[in-house]
Amino acid sequence: MPRLTTERLALFGTLLATFGELHPLMELDAALHRSIGIAAAAVTTWLTTRPGARR
Repeated sequence: MPRLTTERLALFGTLLATFGELHPLMELDAALHRSIGIAAAAVTTWLTTRPGARR
């Protein structure tokens, strides 16, 4: 299995940093948590602003 690395690029493709083996998985985990948070905020907003939400 090849080793995974992550490279952060600045504007115009300048290499800022290279990260080790587990960093790509941590980036995917962080992206998943961000998307879950966005979905939760959207559902909460929809539940509180829909017609007939208050009785």
